[in-house]
Amino acid sequence: MPILNMKTDLSIYICKSTNQYQVISRNTIKWIKSLHLKKNRDKERLFLVEGKKMVEELLKSDFEIHSLYSTEDMDTACEFHQVSSADLERISVHKTPHQSLAIVHYKNWEMPEKGVFIGLDDVRDPGNLGTIMRSANWFGASAIICSNGSVDLYNPKVVRASMGAIFRIPVLYTHLETYLENYKGDSYVLDLKGEEVYEAHISKENGLYILGNEANGISDAISKICKHSLKIPGGNGQESLNVSMAATILLSEIYRRP
Repeated sequence: MPILNMKTDLSIYICKSTNQYQVISRNTIKWIKSLHLKKNRDKERLFLVEGKKMVEELLKSDFEIHSLYSTEDMDTACEFHQVSSADLERISVHKTPHQSLAIVHYKNWEMPEKGVFIGLDDVRDPGNLGTIMRSANWFGASAIICSNGSVDLYNPKVVRASMGAIFRIPVLYTHLETYLENYKGDSYVLDLKGEEVYEAHISKENGLYILGNEANGISDAISKICKHSLKIPGGNGQESLNVSMAATILLSEIYRRP
């Protein structure tokens, strides 16, 4: 076994093991961490994508990447920095970083004119919005229309829960009442007083299906404007169904129809 020369071999080893990494400056770390907050994301029009799988999904999309940080070397045309696990931890939203972090530009989607649209009336839970995006993308919905009071699309928890659907389905934030008043297709609210969804006439040619806030349901103003009311039968003593589960059941029924 060769003997390590402490004056030469060790210094060479240290250089080889550290030179592959770029050091992130304090100012850059501070700036990236500022994007953890919505007000700063909106100001810069940038958001964070974390995790190897999510970054792989990002690279397959047409989203514009500002810069990419990873503990592994990656073949990409965007601005790339290979960094240490310690530096990645400093910029990560998570306590345990996930190999890769990308800073990504907001996307201005072109909204389809017709199709199946899921409307969200002040849905606040990040996990619910992310899951609804996954279901909407799975079944082929055209877009998601969120009230301005709904959770931020680029909240890191929403991005993570979407499992890549954020890169594939348009999401619009708007004053939902005004949008409904000008909407030309069939509009539906999902509540406990409506017609059973399995029996009702529902449209997948041009329909807007609105689900409500986790605690308060659909607002009275939205309910009055919508043309139809639907419910998912069941209950057995349960007060309500999780909004993301309700959206998935609804979408499954819409796309089951011929």
